[in-house]
Amino acid sequence: MPDLISVIVPVYNASEYVSQCIDSILIQSYQELEILLIDDGSTDNSLQICKAYCRRDPRVQLIQHVKNRGLVSARKTGLQASRGKYIGFVDADDYIEPEMFKRLIYAIEKYDVDFVHSGFIVEGENICHYEENLVDFQFESRGKYIAENILRNQTMTFSLWSKLFRADLIKDAYLSLNDEQSYGEDLLCLCNCMILCNRFYMMRDAFYHYRVYDGSMSHLNWLNICFQESRLYEYITRIFRKNDLLKTCENDAAYHYKSRILEAMMQDKASGAIILNYCFPGIEKLKNKRIAIYGSGRVGKNFYYQISSYGQCEITAWVDRDNHGIFNLIRIDKPEKLKEIPYELIILAVNKEEVADEIRNTLLHQDICKDTQKIVWEKPLHINNPLHV
Repeated sequence: MPDLISVIVPVYNASEYVSQCIDSILIQSYQELEILLIDDGSTDNSLQICKAYCRRDPRVQLIQHVKNRGLVSARKTGLQASRGKYIGFVDADDYIEPEMFKRLIYAIEKYDVDFVHSGFIVEGENICHYEENLVDFQFESRGKYIAENILRNQTMTFSLWSKLFRADLIKDAYLSLNDEQSYGEDLLCLCNCMILCNRFYMMRDAFYHYRVYDGSMSHLNWLNICFQESRLYEYITRIFRKNDLLKTCENDAAYHYKSRILEAMMQDKASGAIILNYCFPGIEKLKNKRIAIYGSGRVGKNFYYQISSYGQCEITAWVDRDNHGIFNLIRIDKPEKLKEIPYELIILAVNKEEVADEIRNTLLHQDICKDTQKIVWEKPLHINNPLHV
């Protein structure tokens, strides 16, 4: 009996395209499929369309998120429900050629690899700028390959949907991702796959039709992209550090980061670019917390933009001993304001540790804050030169 392929399709408000997507999977020449539709809280007609396909074909299964939880969570739901030996992904607004999974499973078994990568098609043009290649990390440096071919030259696109994976590899690589890190999650997953796999194969044939439309991640404004790329860089370096690859990959990771920031700045025609120099490292630690920011200098202004853009915590006060007043219609209060407002953490937005220690001692001595554990300082990440942290 042929091996089962699980095809995971996250669906969110895609009623205009999802029928074409599902139809293209159902007519695959390779028929041993389970098609997992993950409706991620759609508010249009997507859910009803998905239910109709479930009634039509027993290979189609629907899993419903009552509320929108994001792409990473939807894909994780699909991975956890999947039963296939191999796993592929299709986005609900795209569609695939009838031979796609037949050709991919043939390659993955012929070359005995952990995943196979293929090209894709945009507006009728095949996108494929590499040669067919079998990469075996028994004979090739893993860190050097990631640095040169993923981060610097990008000989392989990061997308999950252009690949077919062995189930154990993609589950190990993807389920460890943060649910909130939808920006760049494909790159993070690919880095994990590169670290975990033994061999993979790159084929030049293109089967996946990728739809380009306004409103995608690539249309975020400059400020949001700056914050998102900074967070993504932090996650990437964390992966490399954990796997003893940071020394090999750090220069190319920084190159990738700076290239993305420059590209975003050049493409941002709608507004003037705000040049940010610093960000608070490990911003996910602030999730669901009420935050007070101490300091309104360059670091403080950068922290305020970053944390307010993060959206997963609440800034209840912005204070400064010397520079209180109004900045861009945002009120900056004296530190004594902290006696009146609720907060769980005070973030010291200063660059030097000795200055942070002075502020901490003053806050404690003046009974503005009585709990030293609530006063947090971490060395700001210099995002224009991320290697010197």
